[in-house]
Amino acid sequence: MNPAPSVHPPLAGTERSPLVSIIILAYNQLDYTQKCLASIQEHTTIPYEAIVVDNASTDGTDEYLIKWRRQWQASQQKSANSPPDCCQRVKLILNSENLGYAVGNNQGMAIAEGAYVLLLNNDTVVTPNWLERLLAVAQTHPQVGLVGPVTNYISGPQRIAEVNYPIDSLEGLAEFASEWGKKRQGEMVYSWRVVGFCLLIKRTVLDKIGGLDTRYGLGNFEDDDFCIRAAIAGFQAAIAQSCFIHHFGSQSFKTQGKKYRQKLLLKNWEIFKQKWGIPLDISYGSTYDISSLLQQSFHPTKHYCSLHGAGLAQHPPVPQILTPTSQPLRIDLGCGAKKPPGYIGVDIYPWSNVDIVADLTQQFPFPDSSVDEVRAHDFIEHLPDRIQTMNEIWRICKPNGKVDIFVPSTDGRGAFQDPTHVSYWNINSFMYYAVEFPAYLELCRSYGFKGAFSIVQLEHQESPGQVIHVRAILKAVKSGEIDESFLAQFNLTETNAIALPDWNQPEETLLQELETAIAPIIEHPNPGNITILIECSTLPESSDMQPDLILATIGLNLFSREDLDAGEETPEISLIETPLTAPEWQALLPRIQYRIPFPHENTQLAAKIGLNHLPILE
Repeated sequence: MNPAPSVHPPLAGTERSPLVSIIILAYNQLDYTQKCLASIQEHTTIPYEAIVVDNASTDGTDEYLIKWRRQWQASQQKSANSPPDCCQRVKLILNSENLGYAVGNNQGMAIAEGAYVLLLNNDTVVTPNWLERLLAVAQTHPQVGLVGPVTNYISGPQRIAEVNYPIDSLEGLAEFASEWGKKRQGEMVYSWRVVGFCLLIKRTVLDKIGGLDTRYGLGNFEDDDFCIRAAIAGFQAAIAQSCFIHHFGSQSFKTQGKKYRQKLLLKNWEIFKQKWGIPLDISYGSTYDISSLLQQSFHPTKHYCSLHGAGLAQHPPVPQILTPTSQPLRIDLGCGAKKPPGYIGVDIYPWSNVDIVADLTQQFPFPDSSVDEVRAHDFIEHLPDRIQTMNEIWRICKPNGKVDIFVPSTDGRGAFQDPTHVSYWNINSFMYYAVEFPAYLELCRSYGFKGAFSIVQLEHQESPGQVIHVRAILKAVKSGEIDESFLAQFNLTETNAIALPDWNQPEETLLQELETAIAPIIEHPNPGNITILIECSTLPESSDMQPDLILATIGLNLFSREDLDAGEETPEISLIETPLTAPEWQALLPRIQYRIPFPHENTQLAAKIGLNHLPILE
């Protein structure tokens, strides 16, 4: 039985508000992650850093998190008169596979800088003063190392039986939580177990017992295990009765089905029993003697679980980057501690200056055609699959995206001597990926390369110690990319308008409609600054009409009718006589500001290339 609630004074003063590292583990369920992050931003009023770990979501969570982080960066570029942002840093870890609850949270804790670490499920919504209420318990009770809130959906004493707000819309949640907290201000109860859906942990606890035990795989019982080890190490766990947050509950497992979750529970219950010496005949859900477990003597080796079991190394703090979202997206692969200003640092390990931690032997954590510049200095030689590496660099580059590679060459010292090098490069290596060497490129594509680069610079550079490097500056060539020199034939000017007449009409009708459309443009105040593009590539092959002769006839008629002098400015008229490809239309359309309507128009082509949104030239 839990003891009666004790009362502590409310948290006072910002000097008692240390940095808290909030770790959110996500696996799909993007809509819940968005709600969670939004609630943290709205209701957290003390300094914190947000660390989001994505366990290989397939619903666009990784792309959203990258965009979200860049928006946060841009928000930091504000005036001195703006209110301070309590979020001090945002860090992302994007895993290439689902590593489970324990490993994912350990990864986040391994790069946490706060005096407190808080594990928070992505299917939670926090409420006003939530973090202050949790911290108040931890700061006023030195023996307490773990603190959790109460909620609507959880097992054990943290569950509130009834709430009076709709759990589908959450309308009134903030008001409910505030009223709940006021009535229970300062109340807490001790409990050996605090569930990991929202768990505040003192740094001293992590120093003594480490992180979560990864033997529990995807999840369940690792938080029970953590609480037992903390108790054995001399820390108490408590529930802050005044802190209420909403919990949707088990969202990551719902897509797997009830049977899947039950099977995982039973599997991990057996692991839990074996580890802690609980009789194996005790079934899941039955009571067992927890007191004997909590009275064990603490052993630093036996009861310690390393945070670095997922392969993360010790590291210095990770700083924020200052690239506004309006600037090009430039990334530095394998930046280590030497990231240049203006780049997003991406690495396998969370060293200083790393902004995104990801397994770069797998898919890079960026969408297709999203990156303006890729920098990879002294890095790609650490990736084992050369074709995979170049495929990923090409995939994430925008058309004409710049690639700057600096890699030890096998033609000098340095390539083979370093035991961490697992792929080997020289100048010839890059010829296999370049359009300038079509035979090599065709051969490389037969090996699995999917893209193409154009060489801007390819040379040897000697570094200190007689190490020879290849410096390869490349441009990504994307399918559909075209040479825009074809636009010169249209004599485009400041104002360009396009007409799509239906060439299936009789010649007399076409002549009349074209003349009617062009006449007002001749009377424009600045007709010399206008180019009229007339699409005639759809002229039927059986037709004997000649568009250039039709336009000549129209010109003579208009000069005669409008009494124009030969020296007067007139619009430039160009014919689109050859069918344009889709990429060519994509290159041309941004330069067209208006369309010229016709009673009989090629509406099918207009819809296909997206002309209907253009305003009419008047």
